[in-house]
Amino acid sequence: MRSTNYIIGLFFGFCFVIGTVFKAYSQSSDQNYILTRTFTSEDGTKYLDAIQYYDGLGRPVQNVQRKVTPSGVDLVTLQEYDAVGRESNRWLPGTSSANGAYVTPETVKTAAKGLNGDQNPYSLPLYEASPLDRILEQYGPGTAWQSNSRSAKTAYLTNVSGNDTLNCMYYKVSDTSASADSVVTVTLAGNYATAELYVTRTADEDGNTSFEFKDKLGQVVLTRQLVCSGSTKILHDTYYVYDDYGNLTAVLPPLASDNMNSGTSWSNANSAALRNYAYLYMYDGRNRCKAKRLPGCAWTYYVYDTADRLIFSQDGRQRAAGIWSFSIPDIFGRACITGTCTGSYDALALTSPLNGTVVKATRSNTTDTYKGYASSFGITLTSPTVLSVNYYDDYAFIGSNGIDSGIAAYDAQTGFDTRYTVSAKTFLTGTLTAQLLPNGTVSPTYLYSVMYYDYKGRVIQTKGNNPLSGGTEKAYIAYNFTGQPLQKKHIHAATGKDTQTELYTYTYDDALRLKTTQYSLNKGAAVTLASNTYDELGRLKTSTHNGQANLATTYNYNVRSWLKSSSSPLFNQTLYYNDTYAGSTARYNGNISAMSWKMSNEIPTRGYKFSYDNLSRLTAANYLENGSANDHFNTAYAYDKQGNMTSLARRGNTGTATYGDIDVLTMTYAGNQLVKAEDTGSSVSLSASMDFKNNSNAVKE
Repeated sequence: MRSTNYIIGLFFGFCFVIGTVFKAYSQSSDQNYILTRTFTSEDGTKYLDAIQYYDGLGRPVQNVQRKVTPSGVDLVTLQEYDAVGRESNRWLPGTSSANGAYVTPETVKTAAKGLNGDQNPYSLPLYEASPLDRILEQYGPGTAWQSNSRSAKTAYLTNVSGNDTLNCMYYKVSDTSASADSVVTVTLAGNYATAELYVTRTADEDGNTSFEFKDKLGQVVLTRQLVCSGSTKILHDTYYVYDDYGNLTAVLPPLASDNMNSGTSWSNANSAALRNYAYLYMYDGRNRCKAKRLPGCAWTYYVYDTADRLIFSQDGRQRAAGIWSFSIPDIFGRACITGTCTGSYDALALTSPLNGTVVKATRSNTTDTYKGYASSFGITLTSPTVLSVNYYDDYAFIGSNGIDSGIAAYDAQTGFDTRYTVSAKTFLTGTLTAQLLPNGTVSPTYLYSVMYYDYKGRVIQTKGNNPLSGGTEKAYIAYNFTGQPLQKKHIHAATGKDTQTELYTYTYDDALRLKTTQYSLNKGAAVTLASNTYDELGRLKTSTHNGQANLATTYNYNVRSWLKSSSSPLFNQTLYYNDTYAGSTARYNGNISAMSWKMSNEIPTRGYKFSYDNLSRLTAANYLENGSANDHFNTAYAYDKQGNMTSLARRGNTGTATYGDIDVLTMTYAGNQLVKAEDTGSSVSLSASMDFKNNSNAVKE
């Protein structure tokens, strides 16, 4: 747990200290500032300082993280404002050796340019010319974006009835709280009249455009994405339909809305489009979701008690078997017992089956069906099967229900934190988890875990069993002052097997960045699994594994901190974004334009250049060798409006030094469920089909 104190320095030179008295130094006394000091050691000798400087109008202008970089200098960011007081250039960090003092803006800018390797290391918003001060364009950091007008653009519009891209259909939905059946009816009531909706059009740095339509209550009623094929714009519309109480009742993805743009009324009882593609929800009179239907699935029912806690749920496969899932909370709403039972609960009834009943679990610390909880929940469960049990607040459950007191007891460990013995109130202290057998029944032996905490509420010991005969698991954790693990010890044992003891040790730098991870088995010599260094911006710079130079990887980033390359003696890889490789198309929105890699024992430099549609879905990966096109390992992808892959063409090795189509796959769906995949590649021809049940699980291939 970190301890944070504040010093507030005013222009007049006064200092007010809240919480702890200590000397304030290095800050600029001629500037307004707030110093936030976060202690990282218990004796108060180590801490991290962050100084926020303000201008004369109280606006934050500079943030200094004192001596936070690996080299021990300050990291400084700068915020500029335009002539009317709006935020303008927000600069990426630069370094300073001023030891927390205020730095002139020009000094910060020069440092930021040098540290980030770019002449425009700042983000820049452009505002509309109105008192609303809405952002029309947002430039991210980087000369490549700003000099090429690659900004994220926003336009604020209204809907226009009948317009190709600004029209919005008006759907209404039946009142499900007044219905006792599982039918949701969606009605098309025409189009929204012009200027009835707020429309926000956004385009990313590559011009991919989307629209968001909101009504006067602020509810999103339509999201529209455009896929351009030549001069044709293909709309991908997802509609959101609300009932009279503002509850989201139907979500109509593109293939649902495409099939519901002519006609007047549809329901899940008579519309395949609704059943296959729509998300449907039903609510009770208290606006609680009493039923949910996902695309291609049967309804899932929910039953609540009068305190609005979910007690029963049932999906389609459970309904066919007459089974319900149950979750019994305690008086504080914490889940205590979960499992399955039989019974009949009318989730769709206008009055909840548990109306007037508060279901709550009470500890009895007895050995019975409910593993230490009394059976008087306020309801009676028929043929219950308990799948999990949670214990809270104390350890009275140890020694019963298969929890071995010898194994589960706390034991002090040298070098590890000690247990807080005053109270365990509010904490999860133990769990039981059922083991499902291949025949679908539950093993009489449950897996248990017991957790112990230190005075800061951190787990310091976990004791339990495992599925092996006589198997036990013990875990111990030691923390530093800020809550990061310093050591983790794991002891694994089983009857007739040698006990295995693993010890992980972690070290951190002064800014709490992970430096080393060491591992020891059975008290043997420690091996360094990873040794990390960081650049001045705090990004991972090198990572060396097992202490071996040939397993050292160096990472480089671009001005936006996107990973640019990783290199080691064994493997080198470069990623391209706005920069191109082998004729790839520059991508400014974060998609990878191309990649190249080389193994140390290979001659060619291999690579791929990538193509995307306007939804950023990968459509092609064209293989490269030494920067030239080579179709040996090309792939191509196609999708439907739901994002389901409809075809996959893949080339590869078909024989000795020969290449050709190895996969030409065509996928067929029922809704979103894959029912068949056919391969007509030159080297193979086959077909496979799938079968699904009520809960959309594949049960046969």
